[in-house]
Amino acid sequence: MSTTKKKIINTALLSILIILAYFIIVNVYHLFFLKSTFAYSHTWFLKRLMPFLCTVIVFLIGKDSINKKDATLLKISYLMISAAEISFALDNLFFGIAFFVLCQIFLIIRHCAGFSNSAKNKKLLISSGILVGIIVFVLIIAIFYPALGMDNLFYLIIVYGIILGISLWAGIVNYFTGNFPKKNALLIVTGITLFFVGDFLVGIELITENEYSKNILNLILWIFYTPAITLIALSGYNFTKNSEN
Repeated sequence: MSTTKKKIINTALLSILIILAYFIIVNVYHLFFLKSTFAYSHTWFLKRLMPFLCTVIVFLIGKDSINKKDATLLKISYLMISAAEISFALDNLFFGIAFFVLCQIFLIIRHCAGFSNSAKNKKLLISSGILVGIIVFVLIIAIFYPALGMDNLFYLIIVYGIILGISLWAGIVNYFTGNFPKKNALLIVTGITLFFVGDFLVGIELITENEYSKNILNLILWIFYTPAITLIALSGYNFTKNSEN
């Protein structure tokens, strides 16, 4: 990895850290000390810079990727994230969710690479799949069904919840059976787990009517979402090759 690229990546990471810290401090101060929701609109644009900085990190991978196919899948995923953020900024919920669905599908394809069919791995695939399926089912039935009933949004949440669950499952199994280096696999499973939590918090925010509670949920979900997309972005780099340079 070139010195210039390292400097750009480090600058992007530092910028993400500063923006997130500012976002947390300002929102905590207004929400818990001033009992005000002013910070939500004040930091609304600023927080959306972080996903685009992560996209920059991904598109800088170049020759430092694990392989060309992996880099391509990751770039497409982050283009979907950027498109989703633009959609949410324009108050288009449907397209925002649709782009995140596409993002998760490409991440699933990426993280399923190298799964083997050994008997040992099959047990892990099945057991982890059942566990994740139960978690998603309980969350949907316990949280979203009582609030939405059979509303159209409920069906949308079911579809996205299933895809999100598959993405979590792929990230977990990838750590044990995938063809990614361990450091990359650790970044993936940590990032995907945080992504899973953050996206379910988005769902809870959507069904919450109280403005003050919505702002608290928005604060918490960005605390999960930001490191999630940062870690997954970094997982595209070949650290083994870079350490040898």
